[in-house]
Amino acid sequence: MPIPPRLGVAVRVLLWEPLLLGLLGVAAAAVVSAMTAGALDSANIRVPLSVQLFLLSDALELSAWPGALGGAALLILLFAGAAAHCRGECVERR
Repeated sequence: MPIPPRLGVAVRVLLWEPLLLGLLGVAAAAVVSAMTAGALDSANIRVPLSVQLFLLSDALELSAWPGALGGAALLILLFAGAAAHCRGECVERR
């Protein structure tokens, strides 16, 4: 059975909404995490000996790599898109 035109527009909106919200959320999280990593790195926080043996450093060093943030953002957006697509199709099958 074909989808009526107005319903098709609603389905497309429901598919794009999670992707756009995910993109905005990931962008905000990337900015906040990069700022937090920079602030903690510039604070030069000394760590106890037990943590030094794990980190191999006497101070806490954090970094936010753009490639890693971009890869994580892509993965989150793929899952958000797949969940939105399944939400539309899987509900109809039941």
